[in-house]
Amino acid sequence: MPIKMIAEKDIPVFKIVKKTTWGSNYESIYYRKVYYLREKVTSGIEFYGTYIIEKGLHSYLPEVKIILEKGVLFIEDISWCYMDSFEDKYYELAKMNCIIPKGSEYYVNERGEVVSNRLEVIGFEEINKKITN
Repeated sequence: MPIKMIAEKDIPVFKIVKKTTWGSNYESIYYRKVYYLREKVTSGIEFYGTYIIEKGLHSYLPEVKIILEKGVLFIEDISWCYMDSFEDKYYELAKMNCIIPKGSEYYVNERGEVVSNRLEVIGFEEINKKITN
């Protein structure tokens, strides 16, 4: 089972979001939650079985690299690669910079994926044809 941690200080993270079809806001890719600048978001954390976190605020540590080419998003480090297709609408994606506030509950795995119960939105960076951080 993942180990629960409590943030001793603010932790910088990012999330990949997409531009909404009805304005200049951004929403989560899978659950269509709309995010706003300086928004403070909360969520419960729920497990599916012993090791999979189904519900919570999913994000990545800053050292995780992202590459977007021809509508496919790669999130990678030395040992793994994840990809997802966004139907060549890469120009609608953004990197949402956030912090996990001090005192928040969070879990992190060996790939830099993070799930927390709180996030604060700091800003958005549009992703063009290719981005690496």
